[in-house]
Amino acid sequence: MRNNKFIRLGIIFFCLAFLMTGVVSNGATQAELKAQQAANQKKKDEIKDKLDAAQDELDAQQAKLAAVISEEEKNKSELEILEQELDYILEQLDVLETTIKETEEDYNNKVATLKERARVMFQLSDYSTIQMLVESDSLLDFLNRKSYYNTMITQDEQLIEEVANLKLDLESKKALQERTKGGYEELIAEKDKLLAGLKNQKETYSSLTAKAQSAVDALEDQEAEMDKASKELEARLKKLAEEEEAAKKQQQASGGGSSSGTGSHGGNPNFSGLGFIWPAPASHRISSPFGYRVHPISGSYKMHNGIDIAAPGGSNILASQEGTVIESGYHYSHGNYIVINHGNGYATAYYHASKLIAKAGQWVSRGQVIALVGTTGSSTGNHLHFEVRKNGVPQNPLNYVS
Repeated sequence: MRNNKFIRLGIIFFCLAFLMTGVVSNGATQAELKAQQAANQKKKDEIKDKLDAAQDELDAQQAKLAAVISEEEKNKSELEILEQELDYILEQLDVLETTIKETEEDYNNKVATLKERARVMFQLSDYSTIQMLVESDSLLDFLNRKSYYNTMITQDEQLIEEVANLKLDLESKKALQERTKGGYEELIAEKDKLLAGLKNQKETYSSLTAKAQSAVDALEDQEAEMDKASKELEARLKKLAEEEEAAKKQQQASGGGSSSGTGSHGGNPNFSGLGFIWPAPASHRISSPFGYRVHPISGSYKMHNGIDIAAPGGSNILASQEGTVIESGYHYSHGNYIVINHGNGYATAYYHASKLIAKAGQWVSRGQVIALVGTTGSSTGNHLHFEVRKNGVPQNPLNYVS
């Protein structure tokens, strides 16, 4: 019975000490969360600047693409009209070809007629006026023959002139045909060249627009992720503030408690930051060190706030130093995780556990099993992500653990 009494007294003193030091513990945690919040805001501002620049680039590429598409449509419309006109020209060429054939046929006929008249004239070349008079029956007959002879000469002269004009007309029509064909080929070549250039520009600006859109989408995703993280931090800060207020009220309701305790159960305010032990006894292999790296899942180059220790799934995770578990739960990125406040601004975090053993508000001693190694949250395999923070600022754990 006496032992039970001492146990009850011990529990009472533990609670009073925890309530007394709650402000220190929560104060340190709030500083950590506020530091994370400030870092998040800084990243959000950087992302916003990049997003604005990416959106400007996207707008510029879309404007160029729209201009090229408009120019392409305009030229396609002009080409359609041109093709209709060229179809008409081709129809005229067919008519011209038929006319040329008819002219050649007429020309050949007149040449044959001219040859026949030339033969007749050759036969009459030695035929004199006296002979015509002797052969005539009367003076009227003579005059008729003379007139007919002169008419033949005049007609021959006209026929020769017509043949010459037909030849000129034929040559003119052939030349027109060649010029029309040449103009047709030239117009087609120019329009094909112009449309080919516009097609290349369209493909280029389409590619640049797609890249700009991808950049905007990626930055918007990052912005949404940072907004989500900020809201989570705000919720955690609010919860801590409420817990702190509740602790103060409980402390006041219990009579104020004693202010002479060491505060070791809530995190030692005089903790020196020494004496941390290795948190994963099953393995000492570091698969990813502290510092900037290419994230194994997102592929982005970013700060790694702790070290990754490759350890077998289900192996023990130890409290690196004594303190109070201030968080024990699940986060979409951290998976199952635990945060321990050691006092004086020092805290450690343990991510991706397969199972959580220690509870929030629980006091743990150095080397106590608090969780089991796993691969929950954003993880590519069984490992422990281990962090050490001083007033919310990530520290290289290798400078603390032994």
